[in-house]
Amino acid sequence: MSARRWVVIEPPSAGPVEKTADARFVKDAFAPLAFFFLFFWLFWHRLWLAGIVVLALDLAFMMIGWWQGYDVLSSAAQIGLALLLGLEGRNLIVSNRLRKGWRMASVVHADSRAEAELRYFNAESGQTRPEAEARASEPERKPHLPWTARTA
Repeated sequence: MSARRWVVIEPPSAGPVEKTADARFVKDAFAPLAFFFLFFWLFWHRLWLAGIVVLALDLAFMMIGWWQGYDVLSSAAQIGLALLLGLEGRNLIVSNRLRKGWRMASVVHADSRAEAELRYFNAESGQTRPEAEARASEPERKPHLPWTARTA
């Protein structure tokens, strides 16, 4: 399993040096709930303006399909809107928080949220996990790419 990227944002009350327990970890990955529930997902995350815009676009696409007879085009546009929201929904959360005065503290690569929290809060003290130390001690293997020449 490959490590995911987690964006760490801290509230405005946190100082520039100390790490706070109020930090929020947002996984930078596809959001399936945003894909399926569109504006409900946006409203849940308090992204009111984006939710209203997506709701209006979704209704407009539906009406175009019903009234004008462009059913396939309407469905394709709705799926495209859902795909866009699924891909960029979490970035909307981060950018909304940044506009409200939060600051981006770090970007952490980890398999789970718990591991991301450990890496973030232990990064300053220099503590690492045993698995990471074991991987760091292994020699780095370069992948063989088919278009590269092999050397002995």
